[in-house]
Amino acid sequence: MDKKFLKEFVDKYSLILLNWAKGKTSGGEQAEELVQNVWLQFFHAVKVEEEKGYTIQKPENFLWKIAHYVWCSFLSAKNSQKNNSVSLDDSDFQLSSPGSISDFLEKQQEDEENEKLIAYMRQKIMQLNYLQREILISFYIDGKSQKEIAEKLNVSVSTIKWHLFDTRIKLKEEITMEKSNAKSTTTSQDFIYRPKHLHLAINGQWAAEMDINKINESLTKQNICIACYQKAQNLNQLNQLLGIPKPYLEDDLRWLVEKEFLTESKGSYQTNFSITTYQHEQDICGLYLKRRSEISDVIISELMKAEAKIKACGFYGSDLPMEKLLWFLIYFTCSGFTPVEEEEIERPIHSDGGKYFTLGFDTSENENLKVNLDTEGWALNGPMSADFDEIGGARWFGLYNFGTSEIVDIMMNNFKIENRPLSKMLSEILNTYDGRTFDFSVDGLDENQKETLALLVKKGFVKIENEKVFPTFCVFNRKQIEEITPVFKAIDEKLRKPLNELKEDFYQYYENNIPQHLKYMKSVFVNQAFVNLVWITTLLAFKDKKLYIPATKEEGQFLTLMFVRK
Repeated sequence: MDKKFLKEFVDKYSLILLNWAKGKTSGGEQAEELVQNVWLQFFHAVKVEEEKGYTIQKPENFLWKIAHYVWCSFLSAKNSQKNNSVSLDDSDFQLSSPGSISDFLEKQQEDEENEKLIAYMRQKIMQLNYLQREILISFYIDGKSQKEIAEKLNVSVSTIKWHLFDTRIKLKEEITMEKSNAKSTTTSQDFIYRPKHLHLAINGQWAAEMDINKINESLTKQNICIACYQKAQNLNQLNQLLGIPKPYLEDDLRWLVEKEFLTESKGSYQTNFSITTYQHEQDICGLYLKRRSEISDVIISELMKAEAKIKACGFYGSDLPMEKLLWFLIYFTCSGFTPVEEEEIERPIHSDGGKYFTLGFDTSENENLKVNLDTEGWALNGPMSADFDEIGGARWFGLYNFGTSEIVDIMMNNFKIENRPLSKMLSEILNTYDGRTFDFSVDGLDENQKETLALLVKKGFVKIENEKVFPTFCVFNRKQIEEITPVFKAIDEKLRKPLNELKEDFYQYYENNIPQHLKYMKSVFVNQAFVNLVWITTLLAFKDKKLYIPATKEEGQFLTLMFVRK
């Protein structure tokens, strides 16, 4: 502060301070002494702050903080002297040490400004676009270098520097404070600065209009479910945690409770379904890898040994090389493992008409992920099966490692009106299977049917050879399935003991890692963990170069599809 400003400031507040001091003391010299001490402490504190490189932005507020501090010191000394039956003298107003006044000021500033700074930070950060927001958070909170951020966001280092420059001075202190106070548990900045992403799927029977789709389409509903998973939250807590106004939260909470995605008790909400994370996925991989030689390696080696027996039944596609057949054979082998079938909980019927368990997956990034198995590019959609009219059933293991598939929309269900002509024609083609080949010809099709067939070819479901139409995936009849079933049973016998031991590993893992209110569903979690056996075994076979590598994404999506005709 310059001398002229200080003189004007002292002139303005000296009388005001004296009147304040008279109200605090008996008046006279005691009041004057109190005012003098306030000014001494004020000048000392200003000097301390300026030596640190700080400028007092609001001198009036600062003065009254000092006055309050001096008054509290006076009362403390007075009470101490009374307890010792000693009269007061001028020593009651001795100047506090530089350390004590600095500590006081820092505490006062932290307590008073903390909420204001956090609110300011949230407002500023939420006003930024995605790129600016990610740069700030990655640099200040995550501690990444400018080069690392540039590589992650696919921009130049100079772009990173430019975005940081404009807000660095104003935001650095607040972000540093937020980083130093960060906890390992979920905090408000986790949700406000970087909303989490939750994807829902099901284990059970689909419905035409799934309620889970509304959650997959709503970032607010997703973050409510994640926030209420490990610990119940009330409306006020969710308001603070998510930074979302209460009226919006109330409407989503009502819907989530009505649809049984949340339970409500005494104003607190808890998520009513399983949510797994990338770390959970890696933990399960770690448990499998411990028993790889007893389970996954056995599945692959036994299937390869049984190649002649498998092909002998003559199913459509049996002439393909084993490296292609293994894709669905691994799935078919593992689909028979039901280690907790006798304990399985009955799937609930939901308001959307489906009968299923809801499965949630938190797809938020985890910078501290402990990787046991590199699953980059592989995403499990889970095994699916469905009756296809009256002619049989399709089984498909949705490994989206080669791109998003349309198999679900066209073959596994028939909910979309635009796909019904495709499903109908595909059914007609498969219905001509006689145990060896197909008898569906292009001849005799009208223009609409030819367009439908052309679309099936384009989507990769069928191919045309010499005017005849054939599926691009393997097809069996019941007799052929029965002929190769002993192969799968023999593998099952070899795996029974290690699979039971693995089951116990899973139970112990979930006992330690799922919320208390979902412990009754441990069998559901364990069953779901066994689904991973298929894709982990497939992934290991792929890494060992025992599986065919498809030339295109379209070709790859059909490798784990098979159809069994009645």
